[in-house]
This record gives sequence, structure tokens and C-alpha cells, in this order.
Amino acid sequence: MGKTFYVSDYKTDDMNGICEDGTVNAIRYVNLEKNRVFKMKAGRMFNHILACNRITCDAPEQIKRWLSEEFVADWIQHVKQNTTESNYKLHVNDNFEDIYDSSICDGNFHSCMVNEDQWTFYRDAVKAKAAYLTDENDYIVARCIIFTDVEDTDGNTYRLAERQYSKESDLDLQRQLINALIRGGHIDGYKRVGSSCHEGTAYVSNSGEDWSDKRFQIDCDLDTDSTLSYQDSFKYYNMSERIAYNYDCGSCIALDITNETIEDNREWSSYNDEYIDSDEAYWVSSREDYFYSSQVVTAKVWNSYCARYEEETCFNDDCVCIDGTYYYAGEDAESPEDNYIYKCPNCGEYYVSEESYYSDITEEDYCCSYCRDEAEMEYKENNWTYSEYDDEYYEDSDDVIRALEWNVFDCKYDETTISIDSFNSLVEDGEATEFCGTYYLDSVKYDGEPEHLLHADSIAA
Repeated sequence: MGKTFYVSDYKTDDMNGICEDGTVNAIRYVNLEKNRVFKMKAGRMFNHILACNRITCDAPEQIKRWLSEEFVADWIQHVKQNTTESNYKLHVNDNFEDIYDSSICDGNFHSCMVNEDQWTFYRDAVKAKAAYLTDENDYIVARCIIFTDVEDTDGNTYRLAERQYSKESDLDLQRQLINALIRGGHIDGYKRVGSSCHEGTAYVSNSGEDWSDKRFQIDCDLDTDSTLSYQDSFKYYNMSERIAYNYDCGSCIALDITNETIEDNREWSSYNDEYIDSDEAYWVSSREDYFYSSQVVTAKVWNSYCARYEEETCFNDDCVCIDGTYYYAGEDAESPEDNYIYKCPNCGEYYVSEESYYSDITEEDYCCSYCRDEAEMEYKENNWTYSEYDDEYYEDSDDVIRALEWNVFDCKYDETTISIDSFNSLVEDGEATEFCGTYYLDSVKYDGEPEHLLHADSIAA
């Protein structure tokens, strides 16, 4: 992909990592020790690269996972572009109307601006171009807006591709669109594909350089009665200066709304795929979307910077209820542990980390002392050694021995188990003895060797 990564045990040959059999999610490599060619899953290879890099090997697991996912997605797209011919045609023009027309777009683009007739914003208010890919039937499969006159704080100008949309939100098509724009020399940078696409600062250069620290602005001629189209990046508008920024510079009008004009009293809900009256619309930061009042709850959200829970409005399905209190557990409640919420391994109920009960025996946390004690007992039963005499479990099996205990009612010896410490104490009290390597327990004290003891030993012999 035009980049070089360094590891000590692998290298690539003249195929530059592309597998001969066309496997798109694997990397071809040479094992230097065996001097043979193998292939490895792209994600696994990238994790190996991270492990060999002392700068990234200690990075948080969440960061590593994100980097790996980004690498794999880029690699798959790279392989496809270098092994197959694209059937899509690139267009860069002023045809804004078509890219927001569902009858011309193939599939659902999951865009709040489709068929809303708000495309004139790009024609009238800003300097922009429409960019899109069409298939063999002239249907649009991916599209984006190119802002053609973007300026940074140093006065440099750029052509930036805004957030991309595609049929069924296919990220592969979005990457094909961006790569086609780069190859055609139409852009200098673009909004990150997929993750962080809602963030106004999530731009990178054509070569992949992170531009999230750059502050951009565009000229924007927008009045309160002018047609507005939802803005992902340049969403902070200073009406007096007629400039829109990709960062909050204070005293700005929000353009990240789906209203037809700035004064429209509706909010677009991507989740519900419809407008919601502002009185009924609740903004959920974690989803970056509006929901109906019936779809939200007040939940406790873990703030890792302050190391405490704070109350926020959250989507119902993103929370778990613990003793009547809602806690945010990630989108669709799929990452509770990232939010310091854990599932008790004993009873299966959720609990917050502040209320955990740790077991030194199982080395796990539990929701209560009862679950901890129950889990410890089960663990001992499965892994430790039980002493019948002591009615106790011992971690080291060498601490427990088998012994013969005299049964006065049946006049015979029964086999039992006893801890060494207990056996030694009985020996001191004259209630136990070792004879020819066999351990005996007897509650009756004798002066000398008891007859039944000799008899048992003779039988054993």
C-alpha cells in the first residue's frame, strides 16, 4: 500500500504481500527462519507488527483493535484494486440533484438528505462538486461532496472530500470512490472512511497523514431562509462572517441539523429514519443522533478522565439496568466491560466494578459475597482435595493423606481422608499411628499395639 513495516522474522517478496490465489484478507510473506512462503490473515500480521514495535506494543488494546481494523479494511481494498478491474465509472461535476435522488441511486444510502430537495445548498451556498461512482446501468453506487476551496489557519487551500455514502453503507465502495478521486487528481484529502465519519476534524491527506489537528474553513453564503443540507464537517456557521468551520469557534450556528432551513423546528433521526418534532427529540451523544422520548433513559455513563459516573441521556438498547439504575454499556450494550460494567461469572447478572467482590481462590470478581463463596466452593470441589476428617478442602493434594479409621460398630477399618496436620495432632494424642507405611486412626487409646491394628496389618501384608 506504499508503506513499509519492519519486523525481524518476516519479509515480503516481489508480490508485495498480495496472495497468488487472490485471498483478499491475507498477506503473502516469507518466513526468514524457514525460508518459505506462507500467507497469514491481515489482522494477525498487523498485530504481529504492533508487537514488534516498542512504541505501539504498550498501547491500549482498544487502540490496537482500531488500528488493526483500519489496516485490514485498507488492505482488502488495496488487494481488490490491484487484482481486479473496477466496473464503476467516476464522475465529478455539478450534478448535485442526482446524488440525492433515490431513483438514481442503487440501494439504500442511509442518508437523511435523500429525496429531501435540499441539494441546492451545494449549488448556491458553497464552492463544491458532486463526486460519485456509477455502475454499468448508470446507477449511483457511492457518492460524496468535494469542497473545492477549503482554507486552513495558515492560509493554505485544499480540495477535501466530505463524508462518503454508498449503497447499504458499503465501506468497500466508499474506499473505491476515494481512491478513484485520488488517482484522478481531484482531491488533496478526505474524510476518514467509516469510523469517525461524523467528526468534523476526521480528515486525512491523500497519503494517509492525519489532519485531525488542522482547522479548516469554507466560505458559506447562508441566510435563515436559505436551503440548508445537513453538514458533517463544516457545521459551525458564523453568519456575520459568512464562514463555516469544522471546529467550534464560539457564537456559531449549528449546521449539523436536517432542517430545510436554519429555523426549521424538526430534527432528523437516522435511527428512526424520519423527522422528530424538536419538543419530542432527544439528542444522544453516544449515538450522535436524535431519538423519541420513549426511546431514551437517563443513565450513568463512566467518565474515564474523571474516574466517575456521570448522568447522560442514552438510547434504551445501549444500557443495562442494575438494581433499578441504568448504566451505559456501549452501542447495543455490546461492550459493557469498556464501561466498567461486568457480568457475574456465577449468577450471570450485571454489576458495576465499584461493587465487585474479588476471590483470591478463583481470581475473578463477583457481584456479591454469596456468589463469590458459591464459586469458591465449586472451584474447590473441582480443583482441590477434600479431607473427610476435617470437612475441608486443601489446595495442595500433598497436604491430604488417605488413612484407615477403625469402625467400632462394624469392627473393621473404613478408608477416609485427613490432612497431615490433623493426623500429626492425633498422633501426639495417641489416637493415630503409622504402621508399615499405612496410616491408622483410632479413637480408643491403647498401651502398646492394639490387636485389631496388628490383625489389619497382617491382612494387608
